[in-house]
Amino acid sequence: MYHLPPGMIWDAVTVATALRERGVKASIEGDRVRLTLPVQRWNIDAILDGDCGADLAPEIVGESIATLSFVPNVILSNVVLKLPESFLLDLECVPRITEVTDAILSCGYASGSDREFADQHWKGSTDMHPIFDEIDNLQIAIEQAVAEHRYEDARAILDSRQSLRQSIEDVLRESFTSG
Repeated sequence: MYHLPPGMIWDAVTVATALRERGVKASIEGDRVRLTLPVQRWNIDAILDGDCGADLAPEIVGESIATLSFVPNVILSNVVLKLPESFLLDLECVPRITEVTDAILSCGYASGSDREFADQHWKGSTDMHPIFDEIDNLQIAIEQAVAEHRYEDARAILDSRQSLRQSIEDVLRESFTSG
C-alpha cells in the first residue's frame, strides 16, 4: 500500500512532521513512527441497505495506536502501517488513514497497489501482470478459506502467494540493480 521509491531514503522524522501537520499525533521510536489514529464507526447496515436518508458519515468513536516503518530489502509495500489486530475482525470500526496517506505522499513516497507502483518505477513490469493477477486470486482464496475455517488450506495458499510475491521482488531487484 505504501512504497519508498528507488533512490529515496526513509526519514521517520519527516514522516512524523508531515503527520503532525495534518493533525495526527505522531512520535519517533527509532526508525518507526508511532501514531494515534482516530477510529471511525461506519453505519454498515444503512450503507448495505442503500438508505440514502441515513447519515452515512462515519462517527469518530475513539483512538488507536499504529506504527509506520520501513522494511529494508523489500521493494513493494516496503513502508508498513501496522494496526492492532482487532481491526482485522471488525468491519464497522476502522482507523482513519486519509491523513497517513496524505503525509506519505507529501514526503515523496508512494501510495497504491504493488502493480501500480511497479508499473511506475520499472520498465517491463507489465510482463508481471499475470503474476499480480494470480496473487490477487490467491488472496481471494485465502479469504474464502479463512471464512470457511479451513486454516491449514489458508496457510498453504498464503505460502504460495508469498512465493509469487518473492519472485516479483527478485525480478524487480535484479532490474533495479542492473539498470
